[in-house]
Amino acid sequence: MSARFTISQLRQSACAKNNEHLFESTIPNKNKRVMTLKKLSIEKAYVEQVLKQWCEDRCIKLLAEHRFHEARKWRFDWAIPTKMIAVEYEGIMSKKSRHTTISGYNGDIEKYNAAQAAGWRVIRLTAINYKTIIEELHKFL
Repeated sequence: MSARFTISQLRQSACAKNNEHLFESTIPNKNKRVMTLKKLSIEKAYVEQVLKQWCEDRCIKLLAEHRFHEARKWRFDWAIPTKMIAVEYEGIMSKKSRHTTISGYNGDIEKYNAAQAAGWRVIRLTAINYKTIIEELHKFL
């Protein structure tokens, strides 16, 4: 199931100083005015909401589905580029997850190693530890 939103509906309230939106998705789309979003798990939706609020309170830009590698199509679930911090939600608790297959797990390791080599710090969350997102962020700052 998916929902349709206009770009303006997706943008968060602006930083009072410079009136720029603090959250944007880097998902490419053909129609720039309308974007289709996948339905998120409750845990992943929680992480997104907490991250958006945390970044907005600090006037820090948060990107969803941020592509960090030029040659590969790797994306972070969320990224704070100015701090070089990425957040990945590992959907290992679902019935069908690429994170639990040997090739999927190996692909994740390759992705995270490349991210580290490029200077990114990656916070990995699951359905068990997702509520620790703020504590994990503070460890990196």
